[in-house]
Amino acid sequence: MQPVYDGRRSGARSSAPGVLDRGRLIASLVVVLTALSWVLLAVPANAAGVPTNISPPTISGTPQEGQTLIEVHGSWANQPTSYSYHWQRCDSAGGNCAPISGATARTYALTGVDVGNTIVVKETAKNAAGAGKPASSAPTAVVTASTTKAASVTTLLTSPTAPVVNEAVMLVAAVNSSDIASVASGAVRFLNGGSAIAGCANVPVNPAGQSVIATCQTWFAAFTAQLSAVFSPGAGGTVSPSTSPTVSLIIGQDATSTSVYVSNSVGVGASTTYAATVSASPGRLGTLQPTGTVTFFDAGQPIGTCRRQLLTNAGATCTVTYDAPGSHSISAQYGGDANFRNSSAPVEPVTVVKLPARVLGLLTPTMQWTFDAMTGYTKVITLLVNGASGATVTTTCHGRGCPFTRRATLVTRSKSCARSRIRTCPGPGTIDVAPGFVDRRLAVGAQITVAITRPGWIGKYYRFTVRAHRPPRVQIACLAPGSVRPGVSCRGGS
Repeated sequence: MQPVYDGRRSGARSSAPGVLDRGRLIASLVVVLTALSWVLLAVPANAAGVPTNISPPTISGTPQEGQTLIEVHGSWANQPTSYSYHWQRCDSAGGNCAPISGATARTYALTGVDVGNTIVVKETAKNAAGAGKPASSAPTAVVTASTTKAASVTTLLTSPTAPVVNEAVMLVAAVNSSDIASVASGAVRFLNGGSAIAGCANVPVNPAGQSVIATCQTWFAAFTAQLSAVFSPGAGGTVSPSTSPTVSLIIGQDATSTSVYVSNSVGVGASTTYAATVSASPGRLGTLQPTGTVTFFDAGQPIGTCRRQLLTNAGATCTVTYDAPGSHSISAQYGGDANFRNSSAPVEPVTVVKLPARVLGLLTPTMQWTFDAMTGYTKVITLLVNGASGATVTTTCHGRGCPFTRRATLVTRSKSCARSRIRTCPGPGTIDVAPGFVDRRLAVGAQITVAITRPGWIGKYYRFTVRAHRPPRVQIACLAPGSVRPGVSCRGGS
């Protein structure tokens, strides 16, 4: 019996090789494409680099006070993943732009400060490779004031109305809203001649309401100040800005007081130095000090060599030598300057004596002093003795704040030194006793005495008595050989 032939199976067998070839090809392509996808996935997303700008950002919104501007992204290459923003305020022409503090969100609310200016936003795009270069938008149109805000009126008052140099002046700005429902909030700038007054450039109004005030304390030199106050509403405020009328404030010269310090007894042929101190009125807020010159007088007539002595650190000196015994009446007059009026010192008597035979001579040292006089205490700044070679300088201090009771120093001749640009050689027999008082606060009534003595010689005595608000009172006298009582038994041997 012959086997039966199945043509379909036979045909299937004959076509099997072609089918298998195509299957292998498809499988190979799948493997290749899979491998290629893994390769592509393995390529870093940042291989193309940081974002680069194709077109700048734009700004949407109305450029009007109280409105909010919105930044619209520009076009960037290299697929940015995040953005940052910084808004800038420019002039009306779109130039002179400056960053707006704190304006780093995608939106920005316009305030009264922006009125009259244009606004620009800078956008920075970032991806995994980093940040690209910032791109700036075109400036907006000029920002206009809100048409829905209530009007405000600002007025300026000053107290006192006729101040003098250094005197505290209170500036008071009152801001009133035209609408009882509109709350005035913001700050006031106080101006002088159009320029902001130091310390008064941004004073918040207090409290917020329909009627508010802002105050600031200041002081002036002598001239006519042109004062005004500018109210600027805060962010989201419903009251418009306003400027007060200009107030002309005349600041007058301040008064001064002049004191002269003399040695009551002077020897024939010996030089003596008169010292004058010019003080401004105590308790002032300002820091200006008198400048100019002081002229010394004897019996109402100017001393020839002591005219117009320059005032330095509020003091001036005059040195004279007498060749005959006699009595003199010494005074001093401050000539004033642009800020301070002139003043005269009371007359102080001086007696020129012929030294008795038993006295070896008359010591002629001088002193320089500077004090910082406060309301309740005084600090010693300078306390210098000059020309005391071979003498003993004894310093005593009595009263609250004194750092010691008594100190004595024998003054030797100063060592020679080379004068330089940064150092001045001390004069012969110079000693500074101020370091013993560094940073000490001497109470009112405290006394410092400096006695310059030498055996057989008539010495010199200085007493400084601390006063409130003013430099210490100074007494200058002679000291007889061996005596501790100033001005006794040293005038002509009496």
